[in-house]
Amino acid sequence: MTRPLLSFLFFIASYCQILAQCPTILTDAPIEVCSSGGTKVNIETVGTILKANWSPAIGLDDATILNPTFLAPLDTTYLLTITGLDAETNDTCIVQQLIKIDVSIFDLTITQDTVKLPCGDTILLGANVAPNGSFFIIEWETDNGHFTLGNQTLTPFVDAVGQYKANVIGTLGRIVCRDTDSLEVVLEDSDLTILPPESLHCNRTSTDLTLFEETNSAAYLYNWTTTNGQFAANTDGFTTVVDKAGIYEVARTDLFGDCEVTARVEVTETIAFTDFSLDLIERNCGATGSLSITDLRGGQAPFQYSIDNGITFQNTPDFKGLTETDYAILVKDMNGCELSKNINFAPTASFDLSLINFQAIEKGTDFQLPLNIIDNGALIESIQWWPNVGLSCTDCAQPYLTEFKNRRYEVTVKDNMGCEQKTKIEIAILQPNLFYSPTVFSPNDDGQNDVFSIYTNTKFVRQVNNLTIFDRYGNLIFRQPVIANNADLVTWDGRYKGKAMPIGAYIYSGELELLDGVVERFSGTLNLIR
Repeated sequence: MTRPLLSFLFFIASYCQILAQCPTILTDAPIEVCSSGGTKVNIETVGTILKANWSPAIGLDDATILNPTFLAPLDTTYLLTITGLDAETNDTCIVQQLIKIDVSIFDLTITQDTVKLPCGDTILLGANVAPNGSFFIIEWETDNGHFTLGNQTLTPFVDAVGQYKANVIGTLGRIVCRDTDSLEVVLEDSDLTILPPESLHCNRTSTDLTLFEETNSAAYLYNWTTTNGQFAANTDGFTTVVDKAGIYEVARTDLFGDCEVTARVEVTETIAFTDFSLDLIERNCGATGSLSITDLRGGQAPFQYSIDNGITFQNTPDFKGLTETDYAILVKDMNGCELSKNINFAPTASFDLSLINFQAIEKGTDFQLPLNIIDNGALIESIQWWPNVGLSCTDCAQPYLTEFKNRRYEVTVKDNMGCEQKTKIEIAILQPNLFYSPTVFSPNDDGQNDVFSIYTNTKFVRQVNNLTIFDRYGNLIFRQPVIANNADLVTWDGRYKGKAMPIGAYIYSGELELLDGVVERFSGTLNLIR
């Protein structure tokens, strides 16, 4: 509110009091309120009061009464407006006065939101009141806890978990202030944790169960139980030993049997490593062979594999390039559990095949299937291609392709010892260009591109039939029934009935009669320029 407005209001109030016997506001000194709120002001007046109004109407429980309570006080100046009755005339009049509010700090503080109570113990709670020199009365209260001493002091003793609240009433200068604060008392180490136990397996027949906690284990009693496991040591200590998979539970209490806390853990056992299989490719028709270790039953990955009885190990189960000898197969899982088998490996001489897997060729190209047989001293007895169509021969190593169709050919080769190998090749046929025609020609008699012609691939095309040319309106302007093997090239000179046609796009179409009797239609766009 601006100073001119305030001056005007004071003038009106003074003028009202001169002319009439309006109520008078006697309180003019600054009013002190507590920073924590809850201070109810006491405005002294003389006369009959009809209503009151505080401005600004913030921080008050009710801005329309004479003596509100300051809930969230502001360190500022309020304008108090009173409407009252003239004692002589009984008319209403208005009186206004600025009321200065001074906010004083009176604070009750509990430094911790949560305090831990050791099981069966008593702890000291603590609170502070500021300023320290103030006179105050404090009282602690609780609905679910328990005080043992001093609940009317700043530092009471408690021996039970629960919610605790401190209330304080004190003087701060000329005012009485109130404040509250609270904390929660919880049981210390209420969470009981069992360290993750190691799994049982062939090399670990028992495992320890141990609690993880920060307190002194001598201050507690322990009781381990199980419904499906088995203990190998005492069950009343901080740790125990078990030798069977199952669910185990421990209960912890204080020395008086109170404050019970429980925890549960599962002990697992790795499935026993019982067997594995061998996939042998002895290649009776080869100089070397391979071996794969498969179908492992039981054990725990990752595994290691050896074919020399554990002298050397590898991480993969496949062994290649093996020669004739005895092998001691040994498999070991991550826990060191082992299983072994002995085998004899005796490969013999054979042959190898080499053939590319895929070949794309243009239709009409001479192509010979490139099978290469490396006999390694073996005598090749038979070669058989399948399917037995489209080849110059089906029992030779490198037949020529006689039919140009997309096919997969497979060849089977056998030697005189009955050894057999197979391989295959995919043939993809690429279609050749059957004809060529220019997209632009300029019939301007300059000797270059003066006529439009169709050039055919005589390797596949017998002749062109029904070549027609239309203008952009669909009018037929040229037709030639037959063009045989480029002998009679189309020589459209860009005229129709002797008249030069205008520049622009023209559409041509026709039929290609191939040497194998197949007829294929074609069409395109031709641009005439000058």
